[in-house]
Amino acid sequence: MRQFLLAGKVAYSTATDLNTVPEGSVGFYFNKDGNLAVSADGTDIKGEAMLVLGRKAVNGGPITLPIHKHAFEYVKGEYQAATTYASEFTCPAPVKGKTYTAILVKKGQKFNERNKWSCDILWEKAIGGASDLAYAIAKQFKQNALNAGIEVKANSAKVELKALEAGVDYKVILTADLSDVAVNVTAKGHPAYGDAAYVADLANKAAADAGMEYTYQDYVTYLYPEYPLNPLAVPNAEDKGFTIFTLKFSEPRNTRTIDTAINQVVQVAFPTGSAGIEGFETVCKALAK
Repeated sequence: MRQFLLAGKVAYSTATDLNTVPEGSVGFYFNKDGNLAVSADGTDIKGEAMLVLGRKAVNGGPITLPIHKHAFEYVKGEYQAATTYASEFTCPAPVKGKTYTAILVKKGQKFNERNKWSCDILWEKAIGGASDLAYAIAKQFKQNALNAGIEVKANSAKVELKALEAGVDYKVILTADLSDVAVNVTAKGHPAYGDAAYVADLANKAAADAGMEYTYQDYVTYLYPEYPLNPLAVPNAEDKGFTIFTLKFSEPRNTRTIDTAINQVVQVAFPTGSAGIEGFETVCKALAK
């Protein structure tokens, strides 16, 4: 099973009644001598517990998920902004009759979507320098790779490439009479980790285990008004990223012939700088011991 919770930018819960847990606040709760109690540091949880997310009564009340200390482990991931691909290579002085080929590859494209654009320059002149070859390559790339999402320009003898969109990665392959030239990648196009789009994708992947079906249908919003999740659908929201905890544990069988571990995964996303992160991680550390 896989579950997802989106916490708010509020402190770790200290409420003793689930109905009074502040909206967006998260807390670990357990049975203490027959009474519900919130765990401040996790050391008092020996087995079963509950992870609780505060929610208004008009929206369905608090969300509770079962948690167990058995085989508990967690990973904390902090927001990382997307980076923009950039590279360059230096052209040699061209020689008449030689062919200079460069291939641009756009990584991560879906099946049947174009992902390669090539540039072939047959040098037919007895004159010209490295800057002339760089200009010719950049010009042909601009003509051939209009939809590649990358800017190509000549700077003296260098051909410089820069992606138009952060998080999209490319590769430049030099062949023929450019095969001895090295490509200098100054920045790779890494996608963002923990931005609003990333968090929404995590929620979508957990939708089925939350009981949501037929999410591909156009009218899904009538079935599930809160789907798909918008992490920024709160007042004065800014996409400054999220800190994401991935919890993994299994519930042991009390009666069994074999003990097949059934792993449970719960992901909790906190807005960057949330006051609830420290208290939540304190409990996770204790449960993981």
